[in-house]
Amino acid sequence: EGTADNVIRVTLDARVTDVTGNTSGHVLANTARVVVSGTQFNSSPVNLTVVIPALSLTKTFSPEEAAANDSTTVTLELTNTGTSAAYDSTVIDLVDDTVFSAVVPLSTPAGWNAAVTPVTGAHRLSFSAQPGVGVAPGASVTFTATATIASDVAAPASHLNSADATGTTLEGAVPGERTVTGD
Repeated sequence: EGTADNVIRVTLDARVTDVTGNTSGHVLANTARVVVSGTQFNSSPVNLTVVIPALSLTKTFSPEEAAANDSTTVTLELTNTGTSAAYDSTVIDLVDDTVFSAVVPLSTPAGWNAAVTPVTGAHRLSFSAQPGVGVAPGASVTFTATATIASDVAAPASHLNSADATGTTLEGAVPGERTVTGD
């Protein structure tokens, strides 16, 4: 009613889709369009920079050399080198049960759970972030465990062992979210 100009504000939440072109640092331009009485009006473009977590995982033993029945401390450090927080993060280390007779978590940061479960040929050492806990860009989380060398391990010998990490771009189970990995 009347001839006064009216302003209509539309606010929307959008999610960046998990497609190949949406890489960290990629800029997406967005323009709104409205048609009034057959005339199209365009907004100025608004740019959105894509941010994605990037996980790296380092693993060390202290001491690096041990004899049968000795214990060594396993340290796992998860670092987010990306540009956004990583959620639903897990660190999994399959520790060979023919080399290590026991694995016991020592330190787990607040907001994380630790577990050791037997799987075929290994002790599955896992650390999982609790709901709502993210690893911020540039942040690191450190976990430790004690691993005891089996009594029948022959010396000298070297044993390779690696761990893996995963995280997601959104908190909780969200369709279309991106999963990131690190090792």
